[in-house]
Amino acid sequence: GAPLVEDYKAVVNKVSAVPDIDVKDGNVVFYQQGETTTATINIRGDSSTTLNSIMDTNQMITVTIVLFSSGTGYYPSITVDGSTPTYLRWLNDGEPSQAADTLDIEVYSVTVFKTGNDNWIVIANRSIFK
Repeated sequence: GAPLVEDYKAVVNKVSAVPDIDVKDGNVVFYQQGETTTATINIRGDSSTTLNSIMDTNQMITVTIVLFSSGTGYYPSITVDGSTPTYLRWLNDGEPSQAADTLDIEVYSVTVFKTGNDNWIVIANRSIFK
């Protein structure tokens, strides 16, 4: 059979400049500029569609954000449709509190569970590839 391949969205910018992850464009986003500040990732349908409107209760979606670190920025917060989720939990010791080293590859994996209308449980982790 044919291999399973998936497109990713390449963003020629950084998260603080383009913070919206539009899942209607795909679930994997590769930012091609290193972050220079602390920024918030926002997960939504797209610019005219909320995630709430395209997901039913008891559905989930996983989004992956990949970038090269600039050594100065990181993402300690995540929103859904521009709002803080009901629960945001980070793997192990909590949200990132400092930048990775320059040119490390950072991978943020974010899983969003819809538990009711505009009710979200978000679990996330950041992996750093040296």
